[in-house]
Amino acid sequence: MCLAAHNFRSSYFLPFMYYLPLWQYYSVMKSCPYSSPWHDSSYLQLKLYCIALFLCLAIPSPLFAYSQYCDASIARSHVELGRTKLEKSRLDAGTAAKVAITTNAANFSWLLSSEPGHSLSLSFDTLYTIMDFDSITAMTNGHLHTWGLSLSGLLKKNGAEIFYNVTPGISVSSNALKNPELINGESLQLTTSLINKKDIHQKYAWVLGFMSDYRFGDYRVYPLLGVCLQPSQDWLFQLALPDFSIRKTFSSGVNLTLYAAPEGNEWHVFSRDLQRNSQLGYNAIVTGITAHWPVTPTFEFSLDVEKHIRREFSIVLDDNSLIQPGAASGMSLTLTGKISF
Repeated sequence: MCLAAHNFRSSYFLPFMYYLPLWQYYSVMKSCPYSSPWHDSSYLQLKLYCIALFLCLAIPSPLFAYSQYCDASIARSHVELGRTKLEKSRLDAGTAAKVAITTNAANFSWLLSSEPGHSLSLSFDTLYTIMDFDSITAMTNGHLHTWGLSLSGLLKKNGAEIFYNVTPGISVSSNALKNPELINGESLQLTTSLINKKDIHQKYAWVLGFMSDYRFGDYRVYPLLGVCLQPSQDWLFQLALPDFSIRKTFSSGVNLTLYAAPEGNEWHVFSRDLQRNSQLGYNAIVTGITAHWPVTPTFEFSLDVEKHIRREFSIVLDDNSLIQPGAASGMSLTLTGKISF
């Protein structure tokens, strides 16, 4: 066949460049006769992947490890890139089984409108996750992608703020992106949130709402409830569930945030020969500290140190058996850069 399977690759500084292997498609096209239907198919895929490459480099999920309800804002367009490395940890699936997770994330957000009572933004989000398993052979190669188109808005009226978000997207293994005909209803996702914040005092507010996503395992809609406390300009307490945080801001503009929140996702994955498919899931509770530094009015830098506990996987192995192992606690480091304009 003229078209051949190629492995996706990643790079530290350009994480999306190498899992869209355009030069490999070009070399394969050259081997195809011009009269071959594979040549036309390859050329079309090349053009589509060129467009996708531009989008992933220039328009890349929100990178926050937790959700911030108490000072949600939609003020400027921005590009945000981040990379997370989670150390290799013991997996409860055999004496030598281990797993390491690397994540490259990107978000490009356009500010569509910014009125005194209503702000609206549209963003394209990508999350590229690599799960590296030792001593077990999963059905998938462990290269996982989540893409979403997110619409977010913020309404302000009479001391109340209503934040809303709707994000349709896809969540699949890498070979599905190379073979888009495999993408179906099981590959689709829809995450949402609706949060009402109401001031009850100059320093206090309550928050109430709901979210829908995969942070607690299977897709579900769940409530959120809490109180925002700001005793001074330097401190902000988000005493809420499921996302808890305490932030301290210093005179230099640098701030430190302690937080705890659930984390999770699900992917529709395919075997290497594309003949079988299954769902791969991962969930954990994350506690961490973020150091955030606004270097300039337009550039921000963040460093997160996190501990991942109560980790659970749902994995179909290459022999079609399903395992649902836990994993030992692990530490991760996240670097994030953001440019606003």
